[in-house]
Amino acid sequence: MPKTASTAALAADDCKPYALYPINDLQEWFSTIHFSRADRHSVVGRTPLLVRAFGDVRVERLMIPSDPPDGRALDAMLHRRANTEAGFLLGFTATGEHVPTLVAGRRYFWNVQSRYLPDVMAEAVALFPVGGRRMAEATIFGSYSVDAITNVVVGAGWFSSANATADAVAGLDLRIGRVRVRPTWRFREGVFDSRVTTTF
Repeated sequence: MPKTASTAALAADDCKPYALYPINDLQEWFSTIHFSRADRHSVVGRTPLLVRAFGDVRVERLMIPSDPPDGRALDAMLHRRANTEAGFLLGFTATGEHVPTLVAGRRYFWNVQSRYLPDVMAEAVALFPVGGRRMAEATIFGSYSVDAITNVVVGAGWFSSANATADAVAGLDLRIGRVRVRPTWRFREGVFDSRVTTTF
């Protein structure tokens, strides 16, 4: 049987000295690299239009961060909102005889830690129809999660433009990246409403 070297001898022979570069020098080296928009596109390509419109992250920013190497990007990730359901919202819908209408307001969301009870969502918005008078709405929903992008919403609201200002509402809330599509039905008025909004 051939004689083999001991583990200790191998470790001693294979362990070569090495040096670490000072972090300040490394940071200075990174600070000298500046990619133009054309350089970034030629290296990593460009995120497809649909991903840019509906996605949460642009791929090219992950591959070559646009932020300087000073910890700013990491701080933004650590301190961003954990709940993206709530915030200011902006979007559009149609009112009356299919009149284009701007929607702006605020969405609130309370996550209920229960397997059986729905989460609670409330909205207060103003509507600005093209060529029409301004309107206001305030709604509160129970939100039942069906899957990662679909919630069933059931609740009630106050609608300044309706004959019966208080009404029961049911519908769906579909999340596609930062965009939400919410078709709903108002029972007393028999009105179908579908709106597209983004929350920020």
